[in-house]
Amino acid sequence: MTLVWTPRLLRVTLALCVCVCLGVLLGACSRGPDPETMAPQLRSAAATRPSWVADTPLGRRLWTIEQAFYEARGYRPAWTDRGRETPDMRALLEQLRRSTDHGLDPADYDVATS
Repeated sequence: MTLVWTPRLLRVTLALCVCVCLGVLLGACSRGPDPETMAPQLRSAAATRPSWVADTPLGRRLWTIEQAFYEARGYRPAWTDRGRETPDMRALLEQLRRSTDHGLDPADYDVATS
C-alpha cells in the first residue's frame, strides 16, 4: 500500500508532530532532564490515543505510527536533548514556518515567524 500525501494528511501529520513537540518542550527545563528519565513519561503518554487525535482510520493509523516511532527510540524525546532543540526540531519548525510553500496555513500551527 502506497501512502498518498494529500494536503489533509500532511496537515494532520504536521499537527501531530507539533503537539508532540510542544508537549516535550513544555516538559523540558532550562538545563533539561536526562533523556532516559523522560522515557517513562513518554511511554505513558503514548499508551493511549489522546482526544485530539481523530477517531478515524487515518487518525488511528497515524497514532499507531507515532507510537511505533517512540517505541523504536526507547521512548526517548525526539525533538529535544537536555532541554535544547535538536537539528530535526529546528528543521521541523522551519518547515512549519514555510507551510504556505506546501499549501497550508501557518496560523494552523502557531509557530512564531521570527
